[in-house]
Amino acid sequence: MGRVININIKDIPEQAGVKLVELNGELDTFTSQKLISEILPLIEQGTPNLIADLSGLSYINSTGIYNLLHCYTKAKEKGGYVKLVAVNDNIKEILDMIGVTKLLTPYPTLQDALVGLR
Repeated sequence: MGRVININIKDIPEQAGVKLVELNGELDTFTSQKLISEILPLIEQGTPNLIADLSGLSYINSTGIYNLLHCYTKAKEKGGYVKLVAVNDNIKEILDMIGVTKLLTPYPTLQDALVGLR
């Protein structure tokens, strides 16, 4: 069985115009194209405000990180943002080491991220 990423996109009822993107599985060279193919159209079609729930993400490599940053850049170009929530300790350590968390601020919970928007 190859590596898998499941992406579930939901509305956030208490925050109009923001989508919750749940990532489950592994975000790597083989799976990150799915992230791009599902997220960039959302951004281009007028939903540039995204909160990525990484609680189900078990692995990320440099390609996955690059594609998260690519989504962040495209969202920012459209006046939006990408926020991270529920990042496990191992992935947070990797993101901290390479400085990604300076751009993509991780929040412990969805509620914390929503408070950060106000």
